Amino acid sequence: MTSFGNKMQVLARREKRRATRMNANAPAIIQTTASRLAVTIVNISASGARLITSDYPPSRQDVQLKVNGLSLFGRIAWRRDKTIGMRFDEALHDYSPAEIHEAVEEASALNNEFDREAVLKELMNKAPRTKNEETEDLLP
Repeated sequence: MTSFGNKMQVLARREKRRATRMNANAPAIIQTTASRLAVTIVNISASGARLITSDYPPSRQDVQLKVNGLSLFGRIAWRRDKTIGMRFDEALHDYSPAEIHEAVEEASALNNEFDREAVLKELMNKAPRTKNEETEDLLP
């Protein structure tokens, strides 16, 4: 086989995923022994996850990924700018695919529903309540 053919076989092997990935847009936290970092899960599988963050992530560290009640332990496998590849210590056999899917979907839905700027704007637009209005609320 030619050198080019050998290189193509190596590249093809690298592209094979260990597990099927589920696309996500879910907020999560990465915790190390020294810090906590807010991240967004781009995709997740039984063997790992792809994450993005607004801060520079730790490199090749053991981490805990927390998403909607699930705690997943692993290691930062790679990073490119603010994108992180995390490999789980053990495949997620303790959680069924449905549990993982549900946790990520709920976190994603909460992320989409909560618009911090809209809530703050609404609170600022409300006029302060008078003493009479507060008293009226207490009356039957």
